Amino acid sequence: MFAQAPTPTSALTEAEKVRRISQNDDFLIYSLILVGVLVAAAVVFYFLERWRRSNPKGETEREAGMSLSSFREMYENGEITEGEYQRLKEKMASKIKGAPAQATPPPPPEGGGQTPPQPPSPG
Repeated sequence: MFAQAPTPTSALTEAEKVRRISQNDDFLIYSLILVGVLVAAAVVFYFLERWRRSNPKGETEREAGMSLSSFREMYENGEITEGEYQRLKEKMASKIKGAPAQATPPPPPEGGGQTPPQPPSPG
């Protein structure tokens, strides 16, 4: 009926002392394992983030793809000409490859522009 009062430490048997010490050691071991796992995860995340930031080509390709699709929409809607679309497309391709963009001459204006001289016809 009455609860037993805790026994003082001096009255513990040798076996109980060993059991309490081993329980404390188990707690310490499990705590160290948990800390080790957390540190390892932090190191993995650090290197993943560092790798992700050092990959600018992936960003360039993604940006170029988005820009190219918007340029294609502009071309299909008639907002830009085919020549402008081709120049933008070449510029994006060179940007992805890392080479400097080559300047291409603009196409001749449609209708009413100067036409290149024609060679004389035999006859």
